[in-house]
Amino acid sequence: MIGCAMIQRNMNFSQSDPLFHLELKTREELESVLYHEELLWKQKVRCDWLSLRDCNTKFFHRHTLKRRSKIGLRL
Repeated sequence: MIGCAMIQRNMNFSQSDPLFHLELKTREELESVLYHEELLWKQKVRCDWLSLRDCNTKFFHRHTLKRRSKIGLRL
């Protein structure tokens, strides 16, 4: 994040094309990292569910029903 702040500060002083492209690249990298972090957490939750589902079936059943209603699935 320090790099992005420095780039923005320099862009305020002069509109240079290389700095603009560097900021875009940095933002794309940040978006990619955040997306992969979200995927990681989804996978971890899924693994927990697979390993613990028999221990707390009522909880996971409610969780599944809530998720289905949230995305509009009807079975």
